[in-house]
Amino acid sequence: INCREFRNREEAVSRIGRALASAEGNTLVFKSPDLMNPDAQNKLARQLSTRILADSSPPRYLPKAKFVGLFGDSIEHLMAQGGLTEKLASVFAGYPIHVPPIKDRKQAVLRWAHKMLGQECTDRSRVMRGFTPDAEKDMLSYDWPGNITEMRQRFVTALDSSDKEWLT
Repeated sequence: INCREFRNREEAVSRIGRALASAEGNTLVFKSPDLMNPDAQNKLARQLSTRILADSSPPRYLPKAKFVGLFGDSIEHLMAQGGLTEKLASVFAGYPIHVPPIKDRKQAVLRWAHKMLGQECTDRSRVMRGFTPDAEKDMLSYDWPGNITEMRQRFVTALDSSDKEWLT
């Protein structure tokens, strides 16, 4: 669930509610939940900590699922900046996994690139053979300050502006 996409509190609450209700057996990943409205953050925190769906009558337990929060910075720093509520931080603080930025994991750049290119081609019903050797070399030498999000956006832009079989 890309929390960056929510336009307002109501949209966040309704989309998250639907996702939680249908999460049986899945892992829900909340990307950048610190960007949501504080009320929406607190409502999500209440649901995850109590394992009870909000706005259901009679009250229902959440389906059996796993929940992961992906943050662009440390939880402590996001809280200090005022972007992350204490309640939501406490829900996701239990088992932190620190993943270095893609620029520090050069071995993963091409793996992610090929995976995302395949996904974007599938979404567009497009056949693409892959990247040219020069494109792969350039991807490996670039620092990707926008991380995976920037990488995907660059591929989307390239696919939308090219009709070739190889991405250059």
